[in-house]
Amino acid sequence: MDTSTEQTFNIAVITDQPPTTSGIDDVVGNEDQNPTIISLFDAFDDAETEDNELDYSIIDNTNADLFSSLEIDDNSGELTLTY
Repeated sequence: MDTSTEQTFNIAVITDQPPTTSGIDDVVGNEDQNPTIISLFDAFDDAETEDNELDYSIIDNTNADLFSSLEIDDNSGELTLTY
């Protein structure tokens, strides 16, 4: 085996940073008021993935009586809280 041959390697470093969040401000709502709309695109960020390609979901609602509905519009990235 000839070990004198020069070899070149290209190494690509891929940084897979986790998504980040600026958080969602506290929301104050009253019964029967107009829905509150929160932009999830503004609240979350990922260096490798566009906002509209992130998956958003509501994992748990510990007080089901607080809202009449909770909806996420995947196209606009808006969370709608209906009282």
